[in-house]
Amino acid sequence: MRFLLISCWLLFSASLWGQALPGEYIVLLHKQEQIRQLIAKLPGHWAAPELLIPQSSYFLLKTNSTNDLLPKLWAQPEVKMAQRNRRLKYRQIPNDSLLGQQWQHQNTGQAGGPAGLDHNAVPAWQLAGGGDSSRLGDPIVLAIVDDGVEKTHPDLAPAIWQNQAEIPNNQIDEDQNGYVDDFWGWNSNSQNDQIQGGNHGSAVAALAAGRGNNATGIAGLAWNSQLLIVRNDFNTTEANILAAYGYILRQRQGYNQSNGQEGAFVVACNSSWGLDYAWPSSAPLWCGFYDSLGQAGILSVAATTNNDVNVETAGDLPSLCSSDYLIVVTNLNRFGLRAGGYGALSVDLGAFGDGVFTAQNGGNYGSFGGTSAATPSVTGSIALAYAAACPNFMQWAKRWPAAAALAVKTTLLQSGTPGGSLQTITTSSSYLNAGQLVQQLPCPTDSCLLPPDFYLQAFDEGFYLYSPHYEDSLQVLLRTDASFPWDTLYLSSRDTLANLAHCQRYALKIYPICGPSDSLLLYLSTTDCCLPPQSESWSLSANQERELLAHLPTNAASSALRFRPHNSGQPWQQLAAIDSLFVLPLLDSCLLFEYQLQSHCLRGDSSDWGPLHFFRSEGCPACSPLQYCNMQGLQNTFDWIERIRLGQYELQSGNNGGYFWQDSLVLHWPIGQSIPFEVEQGDLYQESLRIWLDLNADGDFEDADELLYQGQFNGSNLILGQLYLPQQAQPGPSRLRIALRWNQYPELCQQHQNAETEDYCLYLTPYTSTIVSENQTLKIWPQPNSGQFQLRLPKAGTFSYTLYNLQGQALETGAVQGPNTSLNLQNKYPAGQYFLQLGPWSSPLMLID
Repeated sequence: MRFLLISCWLLFSASLWGQALPGEYIVLLHKQEQIRQLIAKLPGHWAAPELLIPQSSYFLLKTNSTNDLLPKLWAQPEVKMAQRNRRLKYRQIPNDSLLGQQWQHQNTGQAGGPAGLDHNAVPAWQLAGGGDSSRLGDPIVLAIVDDGVEKTHPDLAPAIWQNQAEIPNNQIDEDQNGYVDDFWGWNSNSQNDQIQGGNHGSAVAALAAGRGNNATGIAGLAWNSQLLIVRNDFNTTEANILAAYGYILRQRQGYNQSNGQEGAFVVACNSSWGLDYAWPSSAPLWCGFYDSLGQAGILSVAATTNNDVNVETAGDLPSLCSSDYLIVVTNLNRFGLRAGGYGALSVDLGAFGDGVFTAQNGGNYGSFGGTSAATPSVTGSIALAYAAACPNFMQWAKRWPAAAALAVKTTLLQSGTPGGSLQTITTSSSYLNAGQLVQQLPCPTDSCLLPPDFYLQAFDEGFYLYSPHYEDSLQVLLRTDASFPWDTLYLSSRDTLANLAHCQRYALKIYPICGPSDSLLLYLSTTDCCLPPQSESWSLSANQERELLAHLPTNAASSALRFRPHNSGQPWQQLAAIDSLFVLPLLDSCLLFEYQLQSHCLRGDSSDWGPLHFFRSEGCPACSPLQYCNMQGLQNTFDWIERIRLGQYELQSGNNGGYFWQDSLVLHWPIGQSIPFEVEQGDLYQESLRIWLDLNADGDFEDADELLYQGQFNGSNLILGQLYLPQQAQPGPSRLRIALRWNQYPELCQQHQNAETEDYCLYLTPYTSTIVSENQTLKIWPQPNSGQFQLRLPKAGTFSYTLYNLQGQALETGAVQGPNTSLNLQNKYPAGQYFLQLGPWSSPLMLID
């Protein structure tokens, strides 16, 4: 069952959040020392540039000019990237009530939701413990970028990472990492280690790695990992974000470069905040920094918006940043329903964060919610993955930290529990399953290892093999898919294989020379294939001839077109192009045609015929100009018509915000005949469906027999059946209305919640008692009769058929032989009207018995 909760919120003005700060810009230079010559060239007065990250080339520039100087900055040769500086906001939903204690770890139903709906933490703890260290002894650290924490909280104090290479409060940078006295972490606002701070950060940090097994309070998912705290507050800017991330990157780089003698083994960074309605094009440095963190081995875990929007159409940062090392999390409530933003290409998975129990300042505990609360559980699961990883994986992670981070991310997304409310709107369609993550993480069988990031770049008769993380020799086994045995080659990791066949698919097995190891299997096709034209454009000449311009592949010399009436079985008509232009002869009016394109390539070979496309000839009647009542659906986030099919017409319309109108003619429908139909809903809820047709063209759907169908989805996302067009229908243009509504039937001319309506333009053709197909070769006679029918079919051969009654129920199936045959229904069914359909999608023809 689904509930609609209507809440009243106290809203504070947020007009400044997300806006660019006047005169402030972030730049990444090619070299740090270029900053002086850049400032010297810029117009106006500039404050002293602020180096955001020690030993880097990231600067914050401030000017008193009100002009937009971003294009000027991008134009300078010293500048690699530039963007405006803006304010951000954190992602928290106000608490409602105490919903139980940590049901997200192990759900017994204590919070009111179904038992077992949780992160499956207990099996993860059995394999990984609390995530204190890897099996090679690396102390596992999670970074939390937030508004600080309460350092003295009993579940946070023992978990906070301390920089043991630094002596606190002596104004000396002992570890020479560019940060003075960074003993407790870092405060990117005040440039010191004052991390004592807000309630948001304490709640987030405790969910990720609040100390467990201490007989006090709560346990984070990674209850024995360390927490590296970076305080940036939320009255902050993107420049501050880069500075915060820069500190975390420096600690992991130090650990990598010193083999664990310096820095911190940071495996994930949690960011429970972001920027609504923003786009990556305005924040290239922010988005790009996730790659920098990832190259050092740090996965970034970020909260998407709390708003119920598709971030790919509404905009959101960092949700839309395209880094492979970024994991974007949405929120689920205790019933498993999504309670945050979504995006099929951008939001990766869900986690339970609605009313979860966690730490609060003052040594207290309480309820906390939103995507801010969902995200740290995913962050904590990454710590458990590294703690449970086998020693060979950890050897691999130390040699190739970026590759190992990607392997953890891939396993995390593949091991999730499928979630109905996340299907098709997140990249994994699942929510966090920590137990499966730690069990499914791959374990190489040998310490002589290959990184997974080998790349193949194809050219006409060969390919280039490359890995950014491997420089030793390789053994490569090569063959085409169909050939045997393998050819053995010895190459470097940056070799070229040439003199191969063009347009041929190859399989490669790659082994390191150092000894026995798991192989890496790759597939690649060489280029220069002869392919059909990939796109085309239609136009109409002055004398009403249809013209099609084909856009040829670069290796094609010419092209061909073949076309015929759709589903007619007629021979193809074929045309050759003149300078890639096809001129079709004058065609019968308003007829649906199918066509395909073919390329003739420079080497003398030809492509296969391309995919089937369609066009309708000119001369179709106009849609009805009548005005129909409004049935706009409201709040239809979960309730919409995804796809319809009417006879041979099909459209995937998707979610249209409650109403869709297809104002071009989609179908000719002979009066007295039926057509098959399909309606697919966009989600999987208990939806009800009605279909109306204006039979008498009077601008409404309220007359007798104008309700053609009503039914419910009943656990499926698809309804299919037959629609019958009564003989009393008026020939001419008309409108078909399809309406869907959650939990009850839609009513005419009402604007319903949780509903969507779609209208389609049809043309009703006159009734004839002798039913003849479009190509005049399919005929049934005499009508009416006592049950013995004669059939003339399109051609010789066997045709399957299905017989339906007026309610769309299938009565029998069978087969008949063409071209001339008979069908005997005597004494089998009551007298009345029936429909005969040949094959799965021909138009059913009426039989009057």
